[in-house]
This record gives sequence, C-alpha cells and structure tokens, in this order.
Amino acid sequence: MSTNSTSRRPFRGLFGRRTLCRLSGLLTLCWFTVATQALYAQNPVISLTLKDATVREVIEAVKAQSGYSFWYRESEIDLRKRVSVDAREQNVVKLLNGVLADQGIQAKVEGRHIVLYKPEPGRSEAEYQLTGRVETESGDPVVGANVLVDGTTNGMVTNSKGEFILSVTPGAHLNVSFIGYNPETVAVGNRTRLTVVLKENTQMLDDVVVIGYGVQKKVNLTGSIAVRQMSEIENQPMTHASQALYSMPGVYINQASAKPGSDGATIRIRGVGTMSSSSPMVLVDGMEYSLNELNPGDIETISVLKDASASIYGSKAANGVILITTKQAKKGAPVVKFSANFGIQSATYVPDVVTDPIQYMRMRNQAERNEGKLTVTYNDDDILEYEEGMKHDRYIYPASDWYDLCYENGFLQQYNARVSGGTDKISYSLGGGYMNQRGIMIANDDAERFSWDMKINAQVTKRLRVGVSLLGNLRYNTDPIYGVSTTVNIINRALPIFGT
Repeated sequence: MSTNSTSRRPFRGLFGRRTLCRLSGLLTLCWFTVATQALYAQNPVISLTLKDATVREVIEAVKAQSGYSFWYRESEIDLRKRVSVDAREQNVVKLLNGVLADQGIQAKVEGRHIVLYKPEPGRSEAEYQLTGRVETESGDPVVGANVLVDGTTNGMVTNSKGEFILSVTPGAHLNVSFIGYNPETVAVGNRTRLTVVLKENTQMLDDVVVIGYGVQKKVNLTGSIAVRQMSEIENQPMTHASQALYSMPGVYINQASAKPGSDGATIRIRGVGTMSSSSPMVLVDGMEYSLNELNPGDIETISVLKDASASIYGSKAANGVILITTKQAKKGAPVVKFSANFGIQSATYVPDVVTDPIQYMRMRNQAERNEGKLTVTYNDDDILEYEEGMKHDRYIYPASDWYDLCYENGFLQQYNARVSGGTDKISYSLGGGYMNQRGIMIANDDAERFSWDMKINAQVTKRLRVGVSLLGNLRYNTDPIYGVSTTVNIINRALPIFGT
C-alpha cells in the first residue's frame, strides 16, 4: 500500500529573493510607463517654432510631432491665415488655443484625436439654475407668463403658482410678458432667485371694441372677437381691403391671384360653417357692403365676430361677421394727411423652357424616336435650313422666348389724402384715394380705382344730431380678350419656332 503526499512550498520558496526584487522592479517600471503615457495622452507636450506660417501648416506640424489626428470643420476655420509660433515644451491644447483665439476656436483632446471646435455662444460661462416667481402688484401669481432669456430661445411658461426655473449665466437678462400687462426686462446679475412684478396695462383694457350690438371695453369682453386697428399696419401697402385681415387669429386668408383689380382674398372664419356660401358677412359702418368696393385707406378698425356674438345678424352670420368702421369726423383743428405708395411687381417663378429652336427640333425628333415612330417631324435638311436662316432673318426664322416677350415688371402707385376737423357744432372728414396698378403682362393687364369718403356730423340742438356719410369708388379694369387664365396657358404652350 502506497501513500501519495504533496508537499506545499511557500511562494517565496518558488523564486529567490533576488528574483522577486527584479520582478517587483519590472512591474513598477511598467506602471510608471503606462501612467506616463496616460498623462501624455491627456496633456501632449511639444516644442514648435514657426514664423509666418499658415494655420494649416501649424496643424500639420503639430500632427507630425504629436502623432494625433485632427478633427475640425474647414468652414469654421481660416486655414490660410498666417501666424507665428515659438513654443518650448508647451501643452498642445494651450498652443492651439493661442493660435486660434482670434477666430473663436478652441481645442480639446478626445482619445488619439485633437478636436477643433467653435463654442456655442453664451456658453462660455458656467450656467446655474435660477428660480423665480412672476406676480402682480397685489402679490397674486401670474399663471402662464412667458419668461425668456434675452437673446436666446431658452424660456418657459410660469406654472399655477407663477413660478419658473431656468438655466442662466451670470449677467443674463430675462424678458417677462403676459397679455394685459406691460412687459418687463429684468437683470439677473448673480442672483439665484428673483421675483418679477408685472404692472397692468390699463390702456389696453380700456380700448373700445366694435361688436354686433354696439361697442364694449376689452376689459368687459367675453365673446371671441379679433380686432385690428389700421394704425398698426398703415405703413403696409395694400391694394385690396381683404389684405388687412392677414394674421388675424381664427381667420383664414388665401389670395389666389394678383391680377390687377381682382386681387381679393378668400376669407374663412373658423372653417366652413354652411353647405352653400362660406364667405362671412361684411358690414361697413353698420351696412352690408362688399370688400371689393372699399379703399383700405378709408378703414379705421376691423372687428371679426367668430362665435355667438354674431348671432344677432341671423342666418347670414353663420360663417362669421366682419365689422368695418371707416374713419370718422372728429372735432378739433383741421388735420391734413397724405400718403403715397409705390411698388414693383414681378412673376415669382416661370418655368425654365427651351428657347433655342434648333435644340427644340432635335429634342422633338428624339422624343418621337423614343415613341417608336419611323419618321420625325423635322428632318436634317429642315433643321439646317432653319439654323442658317436664323443668321439672316429673325422674323422668318424666329427664336422666341415667350416669357420674356409677354411678361415685364408691373408697377403700382397709390395715393390717399384726408382732411378732418370741426367744432362742437359741426365736424367733418373728407377723404379721397387713387390707385393705379399695371400687371406683369405687356398689355391689357391694368386696373385703376378712384375712391372718395365724406362724413359730416352736425349738432343741431342738444337733443338732435344729424350726420351724413357718403362712401363710393369708381373702378376701371383691363383684361386680355380671352381672359388671364387662357392667355397664360397659351404662353406656356408657345414654341420657340413661333413668331410674334
């Protein structure tokens, strides 16, 4: 019977003391080498001397010495700019930041790459969180107020307690606004919490709005009514009254044509409300009137009734009501106003067509061959004859660019004059306007309008007041004999071999 036994020797017995010392020294050396390489990878250091070199040459020199590749956008860096570098054992990132500082470019190391980038504006300083509250002068919270960091898109709306939280940088400014209150701009400084107090805009709340059954102050208004004061857009040139309704809430405007005299827009209030006509009812100074017959210069205010406030007008108001108040007579010293507008109109886009007759004939022949036809419209002799004829007689052998022949820049001129004034006994307002619009077609495409407006109010007795209102216009339109649509279709289909 045999017994197997295994003897265990201590670790130090497997190797000698001298061997262990050598092994530990080797491991220590490897650790220092790895640590040094890691430190160099994060902070590469080079020596570089260049005089009057381009930025591209500096980058190539750094790349050769450091062994790093570069990532950057050429559109952000002027690589041909000349600089001088004199660095001794300097950090690469610091060197590059100095070379590119005047271009607003910074460098950073990512792995074995050096990235050159342009920092985002406003991010140079550390951001911190700012909390605040928006309230009224009485201390009540303002719910839904807009809070925006000035010069950025960083913003939010206050919650049910009037509070907000934003990331800002020191020295930032906040723009705070809410309907019915004066907007405020607040300097943040270094504060981490602030309170913004909004003051009520009493003038806005006291404005008078024309509604279906008279007038009412905005502060007491409960119906859905959009209001436009013409003084807000008086500097915008308009040839048709419907153009004054653009950008009004709840109102759809589509101007499908710019033809002189017929450039009115399709109007829809909150969509389509009936199966028949979907156009809203238009009342001018309380009387049903057409927007086509109204000079925009005579309008003072526009109110659009969009809900039950229009119901007093019956079934005609199913698609909404547009109430227009023209400029009224006002007592006081005589006031004379005059305005003039001039403009040039051109076609926004015309197709890019073939205007070379020779190219057209060859392309026509190729298209017919592609269809499998054995004979083509223009043989080689016809094409050669036409090509030679173009050199001698352009009338018999034309090369017509029909868009250039039939279209030109249109011209618009518009004038409005008004005089108003009066006393406690009598007041007056007299206005006149003239508009002349020449379209983009070379002939038979123009419109002319003469308009007048007169209002006289007299206080005959304490209980009797008499007023006279006269509004009218005279229009002249000239159209192509076949109509604009047919004429445009003919021009679109005209060939360059057709003569004028």
